[in-house]
Amino acid sequence: MRHILVAFLCALFAAGCLNAQQAEAGDEVGNANATSPWRILEHGEREKGKPVQIVSGSDGQLVLSVDGRRGTAIRHFSRQELPAVISFDFESTYDPKATEDPTKLFGTGDFRIFVGSQADNAEKLGEYEGFQLRIFPHLGDSASRRTTGDESHTATSLWIRNIDPARRTNSDGPHAGLLSDACQNRGRDDGRHNCGWSRVSLTEGGFGLRNGQAVKITIAVDTESVEITAGRWRHKYKLEASQLRIDDLDTLAIGHTNVSRGYVTVTLSNISVKPLSP
Repeated sequence: MRHILVAFLCALFAAGCLNAQQAEAGDEVGNANATSPWRILEHGEREKGKPVQIVSGSDGQLVLSVDGRRGTAIRHFSRQELPAVISFDFESTYDPKATEDPTKLFGTGDFRIFVGSQADNAEKLGEYEGFQLRIFPHLGDSASRRTTGDESHTATSLWIRNIDPARRTNSDGPHAGLLSDACQNRGRDDGRHNCGWSRVSLTEGGFGLRNGQAVKITIAVDTESVEITAGRWRHKYKLEASQLRIDDLDTLAIGHTNVSRGYVTVTLSNISVKPLSP
């Protein structure tokens, strides 16, 4: 009966038809606008439960609904040779009554941000290489690590993907995803996380933002280092020769996996990709 009602409403109110159809489709609709450059990853990246949803997305903006939802939103852009810099205004909102307080250190990052390069076949998530930043937007000063029971919680961290060419195109193998828990589980192969990620840097604290407060995040990559700034928070990591595995940037992604933190929305705006000035 509900789909009949939706069809009837569409006939009466054409302007609201798209929204009604999306509501009917529910969690199968990952993109609120078919022309958006953003999409929700499926297949090996698919998490259990409801997927995150794109409220709106354009070249310069992404508004993502993450309330009780898990998943990764991704977009591609024209290749920008290194040295290059990606910047955007970041804003997240959360329920103050959440099970786990986002102002406290818990887990290994509230959001996962990927900047890097795709292979010729963008559907093979195992062929993406680059850098992952795990952030705590609302965490203030804290130690880099704390332990509760047998569980370790780590603050802001930087990861580099080390792809095994012999396995990266195996759609059923350990490199089938990008940022999800389903891909980056705690199982290991030869001492490395299953998805090829290695944590190279762990720092103290988070960005210290108020609920709904925005901050400009800048991620600069050159042949010698990766530098991240978010307001007064700054971290620079010097790359070893073997850790620079890309020549350009053409992909930006953001993942959300921990629903117990009570996040409702995350917004990226004023997205910019350009050469890094000397």
